[in-house]
Amino acid sequence: LAGDDRARCSLGELRRALEVEPCDALAFVVAAWEVMLTIRAGRLRDAEHLAEGCLRLGTDVGDVDAANWYGAQLIAIRWAQGRVGELLGLVDELDQSGTVPELGGVSTAALAVVAASAGDELTARSALARLGAGRLGRLPRGSVWLVTMAAVCDAANALADAEAASEAYKLLVPF
Repeated sequence: LAGDDRARCSLGELRRALEVEPCDALAFVVAAWEVMLTIRAGRLRDAEHLAEGCLRLGTDVGDVDAANWYGAQLIAIRWAQGRVGELLGLVDELDQSGTVPELGGVSTAALAVVAASAGDELTARSALARLGAGRLGRLPRGSVWLVTMAAVCDAANALADAEAASEAYKLLVPF
């Protein structure tokens, strides 16, 4: 997610490891990585097809987060297509899902931006408020923190929420 230059090399290493010793769980991770790189390459139709295959593989290996990975992949694809508002129902379900680990509010931030894109201002404002005005700095800085802040910025912009935008800006200055 951070655009690490070693991503392609590391993916090659994982693929070679799978050739030596097949492992369904590792194959799922490789499939997810391939979706990400295909999105980065701008091949969005291919990425969507790969995401569907990744979901099937994740479900087959019993990964409880397979649907969450798929949801995140679809959000990224639709965002790049300018069609993220189409995913309001899916993102709302993911935000309420019992299988979504607490990842620092990323699903709530996604709900805010998707709802805003869909024209559902009430849901968008509610989601942004749940993240907490004045409390964005308390969100854990894990692997999805920048994605969370990007969604907060998009939602704040769509909602003309200067307070949320200012808070996110201050947090993002070092980046």
